[in-house]
Amino acid sequence: MALQLEWETPYGITCNNGYAIIETINTSKQVDRTWHEYDENEPGVPNPFNEWIVTKEFVVKYNVRVWADKDAYDEDKSAIGGFNGRLVVDTAGSKNQYNLIKQCYIDLKTQDGWTDATDC
Repeated sequence: MALQLEWETPYGITCNNGYAIIETINTSKQVDRTWHEYDENEPGVPNPFNEWIVTKEFVVKYNVRVWADKDAYDEDKSAIGGFNGRLVVDTAGSKNQYNLIKQCYIDLKTQDGWTDATDC
C-alpha cells in the first residue's frame, strides 16, 4: 500500500510522482480521569452525584516517508521528505472498520497537502 502525490521538497524541487509509504505505526491506550462536580451543590455540601468521568481512547501515531518516485523507492534511494500523523481509533464497534494501516492511509489523505494523493 502506498500513495502517489505531487511533493515539493524543502529546497523547492517538485516531484510530480512522489511515492509515499507509512513506515511506522505506534498505538497506545490513553485514559483521562476528570472529577465532575454538579453545579446544584452548595459549596462544601457533598453531592452523591459527583463523579469521576473516565474517557478512554486508542491513539495511533504514524510516520510517513516520501521518495521522488516509485523507482527511487524500489532502488532503495534516500527518502526526500516525510510526515508525522496522529489519529484516534473509532471504537464504536462498527463492522466497517479497517485495519490500522488502512485507517492511517485514509486519515493521511485528509491532511493538508495530501488530499490529492492517490492509492497505488
